[in-house]
Formats: sequence, structure tokens, C-alpha cells
Amino acid sequence: MDHQKIVSRWLLTIMIFIIIIIVVGGITRITDSGLSMVDWHPVTGIFPPLNEEQWQNEFESYKKYPEYQNNLNFSIQDFKKIFWWEYIHRLIGRIIGLIALIPYLYLSLASKISKYQKIRYFIIVLLITSQGILGWMMVKTGLNQDTYNGIGVSPYFLAMHLSLALITFCYVFWQYMRLKGAFLRNNTYTGFNYGIPIFILLFIQIILGAILSGMNGGLVSHTFPMMSSQEFYSSRSAFDFRNTFFVHFLHRWFPFLVLLFISFVYYIKRTSLSESQKSYFKILFYLIAYQIALGVLTVIFYVPGTLAILHQLGAVFIIMVATLLLYSFNNK
Repeated sequence: MDHQKIVSRWLLTIMIFIIIIIVVGGITRITDSGLSMVDWHPVTGIFPPLNEEQWQNEFESYKKYPEYQNNLNFSIQDFKKIFWWEYIHRLIGRIIGLIALIPYLYLSLASKISKYQKIRYFIIVLLITSQGILGWMMVKTGLNQDTYNGIGVSPYFLAMHLSLALITFCYVFWQYMRLKGAFLRNNTYTGFNYGIPIFILLFIQIILGAILSGMNGGLVSHTFPMMSSQEFYSSRSAFDFRNTFFVHFLHRWFPFLVLLFISFVYYIKRTSLSESQKSYFKILFYLIAYQIALGVLTVIFYVPGTLAILHQLGAVFIIMVATLLLYSFNNK
């Protein structure tokens, strides 16, 4: 097997595992499991409690922190349920770290990749390492009595955590396309790269969704299209990112503006787009429309877990297609 094929499969494997951990992270968030592990031991923490005494010790540690003190009727059996989701989430993170690091060391030390590839792929290792550190910083916001918000971790740290996961995913995907996707580029296009504003707008929408999730903001309004909140309209801080209703309002209506922008770009540039690019625009349009419909259903049915996870997974595929579109305009 040639080295390029090995590298492409390695990058693809990292991408798949990032999608998996984003889904598991979403489940961890929805099940309120993220604060069940109150310490972080990157090496020794790979082992879960193996007997009842160890389980009891973990539970006693959990009792010292604000989340338990707000749920005093929480039993050890309840604790075990949430512990396993957070444990699996962290375990997958460690696996991704090893999948990134070990092949990178082999490819670098065996001189199977160029010096420029060594730099580009080392960034992947740095991003994944940073994600682990940021994840622990996020957890600490929910363990500190001064920063605990009665819901869980800081919604802003949650948004940063998801954002970095998606940035890492997009970066790995970009490196994959550099190897395998030269045919994806429109080499005859010389105008402005409209993939840039489209990507930025979609990323903003995803960040808003992450902040909203961290606020449990899907629960503030269960009607569509109308929204109503007397507290929102009468508050001086109505247009404030600390206001859950305002964040919900933005996340609900911003994607319609993004759809209009994408449609406008497609209309004015359609004659200079390649057939592949036209397909990317259409796929992106349909994915966003699907995502909007899924978001509406999620709100109407009081944020059921399955719909919420599908909604988060949909965001991954949308940003993936947006990255593909961005790459297709990059003809250098």
C-alpha cells in the first residue's frame, strides 16, 4: 500500500471518530452526564470503577460538588447511568488521541511524509490535545460553586468545546481533500471565494445552537413560528447573549437568512460554477432545510433526546459540505 493511501485512510479514520465523539458528547450533554467525573487523569483515568467500593468512592466524590447538592435524591444507581456516558466520552477522546499520535509518529520518524505534511499533521495532534484540555476546563465551570449555573457547565465553554471539535474535523477533512480531492476544485473559477462567508455564517449558527443547548434554551418556547415571552420583551437585557430567549430567537431565525444568502450566491454565480459546485450548493440547501425542520420538531416536542442528537449530527454534515464548498473555490 502506498504512503498516500495510508495517510488518507488515517485521516478518514480520525474524521469518523470525531463524528462519533460529537454524537456521544451530545448524548452526554442531553443526559446531564458531563459532571459525573469530577477529576481528570489522562492516563490512569482510563479504568472505570471495578467494584462496589470504587463506585461508592466515585459517588462520594460527586456528592461534594454543586450538581449533586441540587439533586439530593440522586442514588448511586442514577449516578452509574450518567457516569458511563461521560466515561465513554472521555475514553473515545483518548482513542482519538492515540489514533492521531501513533500513526503521526510513525509517518514522521520513518520519513513517509514531507516536512510540510509533518507540520500540517502535527497541527491535528495539537488540536486534539487542546480539545481534551478545553473539555476539562469546561467541566470545571460546572464543578465550581461560583460558576455553576444550576444547569451544568458554562454554555459558552460548551460552545467553544463543540466549535473546536468541528474546527478539528474540518481541518482534518481539508487535509484529506488535499490528498484525494484535487478533482473537487473548480480550476477555471477566478472570482471571490463565496465559500468563506457561507462557512462563517453556518459556523455562527452552530455556535448559537451550542450556547442554546448549554442554556437548556430549547425549552423556553414550544411553538412555531410565533414566539412569546413577556419577560423577554419587558427586560432591559432582552438583546443580551445571557438571555436564553434571545439566543433561542437568533438560533431559530438566523438559518433562514443563511438560506437566503446561499440561494442568492447560487443565483448570481450559477453560470461560473462547475457542475460539482452546483451539486454542493443544492446539497447544502437541502441539508439546512432538513436541519430547520428537525429543529422545529425538536422544539415542538420538548427537546426529545433522539431528535436533539440528530439535530447535532446534522450540523456536522452541514459544516462538512460547507468545507467541501470552500475547498472547491480554492483553486490555488
